[in-house]
Amino acid sequence: MLFRYYRQLVEQVDKWTSEITRHYRNYLVCRKGCDLCCQRKLTVSAVEAYNIALAFSQLPRDTKRRIEEPKTSCAFLIDGACSIYESRPVICRTFGLPSLHRNEKDEGVVSWCELNFTNVEDNFQFNAEGIIDIDTLNMKLSGVNGLFLKESGTTEERVALDNIPKLDTGIVQSGD
Repeated sequence: MLFRYYRQLVEQVDKWTSEITRHYRNYLVCRKGCDLCCQRKLTVSAVEAYNIALAFSQLPRDTKRRIEEPKTSCAFLIDGACSIYESRPVICRTFGLPSLHRNEKDEGVVSWCELNFTNVEDNFQFNAEGIIDIDTLNMKLSGVNGLFLKESGTTEERVALDNIPKLDTGIVQSGD
């Protein structure tokens, strides 16, 4: 199964994000219709792209047509909602939540969506267990993507979301 490690990682990410969301629920505004983060054009790893391509192939024809229309936002955003929500990439699963990453000086920096955590007390601090280590997560995703590339024979490491509907899912059909 080409997607086994990716799906295990997604399951782990969903568990983390669910716990973090529950912990910070009073400070989060993310929900259906809040699409600020979807206004960007992104690329995703090949394993994520082909996973999304399989989900896209199962969508109704009208939805596919709307996804394929040119837009300035994410190709999969329709009427303020994600049309492939269950298959969304890791960045979409984690964006907006507190995440730790290293800056150019190798310092740890915590970031989050500008719409979240606006009603916190002056002495508010994030708990270590309530922060996603995005660098570690990205290393895991890179490893999973490397295995996918090797097993699938695909060579393109990253794919623009707009190009996903054009992917040939035949190379992964038997490996889902």
